[in-house]
Amino acid sequence: MLILIIVLMTTVFPKMLGVFTSLHVALPLSTRILIWLSNAMRHYGLLCGFLIFVGIISFVIAYRRFGQFRFWLDDILVRTPFVSKIFRAYTLASISNVVGLLMVNNSSLLTGLSVAADTSTNEVYRFAIKAVVADVSDGVSLGYALAKFPQLFPREFCDILSIGEQTGRLSETFMYAHTLYTRDLDSLTKSLASSIEPILMVFIGLAIGVVALSVVTPMYSITAHLHG
Repeated sequence: MLILIIVLMTTVFPKMLGVFTSLHVALPLSTRILIWLSNAMRHYGLLCGFLIFVGIISFVIAYRRFGQFRFWLDDILVRTPFVSKIFRAYTLASISNVVGLLMVNNSSLLTGLSVAADTSTNEVYRFAIKAVVADVSDGVSLGYALAKFPQLFPREFCDILSIGEQTGRLSETFMYAHTLYTRDLDSLTKSLASSIEPILMVFIGLAIGVVALSVVTPMYSITAHLHG
């Protein structure tokens, strides 16, 4: 659809819309916007494409080289509605899986948490897990240390691990948390996919409607002008 719009705006519409402007007829707002976009794409399309390409490359380089930029971006993702649920479910499932597998193979809790922090792809969670490791090393309970970050570790997650810590079955509890949040992640991704489809359909319908209205409406004005 985007490629079709670019082709229409740069090749087809300039010839058609040029007729509208040459007759000096009062054009509707949507048609004037379409004319402005068509002219902008024809004159500055390559420049805009180059700037977008440079922006993407700069973003990738900044994300790979600057930890503070990654932390800032991950913090935005963690705070964004609905998206934060997906990232939280994915990260908690990953952390639980890493720590649970290591503890099942006779590794300590601190070792498992440290490995989970090093392998985490989210800088915000990495910082939080390292703080949790420091607290647990000082004798603080795991559930209490996790509860200091309520936006990252929900109450349910903290309570589950607290029960596992109290019963001495922390490795099994981590594996249970991994299963639980993996199911949540599957449910969230399926609901996201099902919600994107109607949004795309509405967007495509609006785009086609605006373009059709911008082209058809001036024709009536031209016809009335010619009859006049």
